[in-house]
Amino acid sequence: LGFIEGPCHSREVRVTPWLEDLLVIVAAPSHPIARAARTKRIGVTTLRAATWLMRELGSGTRDAVEQVLLPHLHHFQADMTLGSSEAIKYATAKGLGISCLSRYVVADLVAAKELIVLNTTLPPLRRRFAFVQRSDRQLSTALQKFVNLCKALVPT
Repeated sequence: LGFIEGPCHSREVRVTPWLEDLLVIVAAPSHPIARAARTKRIGVTTLRAATWLMRELGSGTRDAVEQVLLPHLHHFQADMTLGSSEAIKYATAKGLGISCLSRYVVADLVAAKELIVLNTTLPPLRRRFAFVQRSDRQLSTALQKFVNLCKALVPT
């Protein structure tokens, strides 16, 4: 059993959709773009020119963020790369730049008002997660219970 984000084209695995994640663009409340977002929606020109904090090249999260942002921004630069989403959210909360992360990852700092979700002109940015398993195998009872628990924990 495994988890993937994005499509899978292998015939050797069975793919079961699981979770739709919303990626949000966040900044520290004191960041100039966040201050501007209080009175207007932030457009692509501002987003392209921003200082972006991103995961390192080759990271699944980095790939997902680029996949949802590039069709709208066409290009942007990762000014700082960090090895985990946790490091990115805390660096963003310190005002070092803006970032695009899972709503689940930033929920605690958004609730604490250390980060704000920017109001942008972009459409909702989504990625999908799925379970994968070999097509020629059945899940054990324990793994099926784990899958059921994962499905039950997904917020609606």
